[in-house]
Amino acid sequence: MLKKWMTRLLTMPLLTTLLASSLPWIGGATAHAATPVNPSATQAVTDVLNYFDTVQANNQIISGQYVRGQNYNYLETDHLYNLTANTPTAGTPGKYPAMIGYDFYYKATNLADLGDWRTFIVDHATEYWKKGGLVTISWHETNPKDSIPDDGGWTSVNSSLTQAEFDDLVTPGTALYNSWLSHIDTIAGYLKALRDQGVVVLWRPYHEMNIGFWWSGKPADYKKLWQNMYDRFTNYHGLNNLIWVWAPGKDQSNSVTSSYFPGAAYVDLGGADIYVQSRTDGKFAGASSELTSVLGSKRYGLSEVGLLPAESLIPNWDYTWFLTWAIGWADNDFYGYPSANGPGNMPSEIRSFYNNPFTITRSQVPAFGRTIVPETIIFKDAMNGYSAAGVSPSNWTTVTTGGTVTVENEPTVGLAGKDRSMKINKTSTTNAATAERSFTPQTGIVTFKASLRTQDTNWKDFIVYDSASVAALHVGLQGNYLKVYDGSSLISVAPITTAKWYDIKVVMNTTTKKFDLFVNGVKKANQFNFKNAAATDVARLKVGVAADQTGTYYMDSVFIMK
Repeated sequence: MLKKWMTRLLTMPLLTTLLASSLPWIGGATAHAATPVNPSATQAVTDVLNYFDTVQANNQIISGQYVRGQNYNYLETDHLYNLTANTPTAGTPGKYPAMIGYDFYYKATNLADLGDWRTFIVDHATEYWKKGGLVTISWHETNPKDSIPDDGGWTSVNSSLTQAEFDDLVTPGTALYNSWLSHIDTIAGYLKALRDQGVVVLWRPYHEMNIGFWWSGKPADYKKLWQNMYDRFTNYHGLNNLIWVWAPGKDQSNSVTSSYFPGAAYVDLGGADIYVQSRTDGKFAGASSELTSVLGSKRYGLSEVGLLPAESLIPNWDYTWFLTWAIGWADNDFYGYPSANGPGNMPSEIRSFYNNPFTITRSQVPAFGRTIVPETIIFKDAMNGYSAAGVSPSNWTTVTTGGTVTVENEPTVGLAGKDRSMKINKTSTTNAATAERSFTPQTGIVTFKASLRTQDTNWKDFIVYDSASVAALHVGLQGNYLKVYDGSSLISVAPITTAKWYDIKVVMNTTTKKFDLFVNGVKKANQFNFKNAAATDVARLKVGVAADQTGTYYMDSVFIMK
């Protein structure tokens, strides 16, 4: 009865607003008061955990989106913001998911890149938390038999242990146990960095253990593995910022049962990882019933999904959040059909789900004692809203006396034809080919993000001017380096390769006249000086090929934020 009643109420704008504020005016009195399994958990952990009870009592669901590993600029969360903008009416701001999901991953290219990705997770998750979001992290851990943690990549994740090896793994003092400690202690370092920033993490280790795609072992071994990690992270590392999420898989051959459940004293929340061909698939209902049976009064969510369930069915279940997987599942049309476990969600389905009153997005999440840092998007252009390839980018003022400035089917993260970018092709050494965007002058801390690619070694500009046309920031791509001015000194800060995309982020402070520059998530310039200290604000972004040179330059996914 409550669910049907609440469904009708949620269509009423005033009551929807009250629900979004998470006030306990309704449902709160009957919500289960959750207690973290870690008795030393922070107050924020307790507050977040209890929020899931409020969400369940109010018949809502927390939106969540996983972001692909080692992608640093136009994340799936950014795409969802763009996708939901101007809906249901023109001029409506986009919506960010309430929860962002990451994976600590394994070696995909090299160990240095993996370290950069994990550092990026800490920085980006902290930023998302401070902007009002929730954070969940999983980890595809490589086999502890590996002599070098993470080095074995996906092959190692997908390997196995004999029963004797697993017995050693969960027995303190053995060589295999010590190897495992070196793996998880590395990860504890990143979780500590998040703890020190006050970030609460829904920690989802060793997921889909019942499906057996990784070296998970038999139920008794798995339970001990989980308990050992809990003990190490809680009692040794003092990771009191974690909410422990147990997430088995639900598919044609595997159900959610208590066989692998580590115990009520080790699990805060439960979840089911579900990939189906239909939004009305019975696995959604089946997993909900099974999770209730195993977890009792503990809350649970769709901890990893491909297709979102049908909106009409959400009131029938007690799922409190969903986390859609990355790329094609985040948008089948933009990223392409997922190579396995497809199909993905279509844009119209995503917009409808995110605009449903029962769906909680980032701006609706309570503060939990945080000082929320509001984000204002001053300008954004993912280059995908133009009518066709070959047109002039109308959001920009262009000069084409020395070449062309067009939108082309050159993707950064999505499909060609769906994911476009700006191309500057300069053929003259005496005339110009540039694009610039002016905006209301801004002071304080302002962030610029963009994806850049040069096709040759000639100089390319990325310049930020103030309202008096004084250059505050001057980034250049030349030769094999990305360069930037620190005051009057030109510094090479990162090696680059032609015909390859690089994601940059610049955080400028007009008060201190300093900036930080990140390349592919890694800080490469720390508190560099403005090129000209006389710059008083930021008001214009200009990109192009150097005046006396020729060349081809691509740019995509531009965000200017405060």
